[in-house]
Parts: sequence; C-alpha cells; structure tokens
Amino acid sequence: SGGGYPIVVAEGGGVDQLPAGLLAQSPAYAAWMGGYYDGTDTLWQSFTVPASATALEIAGYALIGTEETGTFVYDSLRMTLRDASGLELQLLGDFDGDGYTFTNLDFVDVWTPFAFASATPLAGRNLQIHMQGSFDFSFNTNFFFDTFAVRATVCE
Repeated sequence: SGGGYPIVVAEGGGVDQLPAGLLAQSPAYAAWMGGYYDGTDTLWQSFTVPASATALEIAGYALIGTEETGTFVYDSLRMTLRDASGLELQLLGDFDGDGYTFTNLDFVDVWTPFAFASATPLAGRNLQIHMQGSFDFSFNTNFFFDTFAVRATVCE
C-alpha cells in the first residue's frame, strides 16, 4: 500500500481491519484498496493455468464505496492479467472503455459478483492477477474485494 496500510484485512472494525459493520463476503478476510488520499495500492496473486485449458475466467466479489460526486473518474482501479515477468497481457473488465476495471463511478454498497473472461486461454502459462488502484487528493473511494476464483475450462 502506498499509504502504508495493510491491504488484506480481517473483520472487526479496529485499526487495520475492515470498517465496523462491514463483513467480508466470505469471512473473515477481504482486500481493501484505497480509503486514503493521494496514493496507489497494488495487490497481485500468481497462479499457473493448466496445460489443457481452453478458457480462463477470473471471478470474485466487489463492494465499492465513495465520497466522490458527479460523473468524473477521480479514483480508479485496474485489474489485469500479467505474465510471470509482470508484462501486462490483458485489462480485465473494461466494459465502458475508460481504461479501468472499477472507478468511483461504480459505487455499489453490497457485495456484487463479477467475472471476467480472458481473451485467450493462456494454457500452461504462469500468470498474475494484478490489481492497482490510484486515488486522488480528496474524497475517499474504498474498493473492497473478496472470494477470488480462477476458473479454467479443461478438456481432456
């Protein structure tokens, strides 16, 4: 975290925990990116795609809270697939063409499922799910994520 905060946090409402009253989608931990001013948070997880994979999907749950108003993107998060060396292969979920997966405009106050398909199956590759959030100098946006899954369709 660019702000020096832990990103994977437990329920509880205390220091370095999820806000009071917010339960993880699948207890007892969730990822919390943002919630402070003028910074960048980065989170990634490495995995290997089965050699016989014919399709690949990244799924999970998101909850996004913001103090921002209006229709301009101030705080954003990119979720990408990267190769083992960190080279970006694909931006996941850019449905509105703004170059981001999630922004302050995607406010949702309940855990909401998402699923993004890879453009290619990337069979046998060592990959990373890479998330990077950028936050401006005023009005917080909090990006919460939980219950990630990588689903590979395998034909044998």
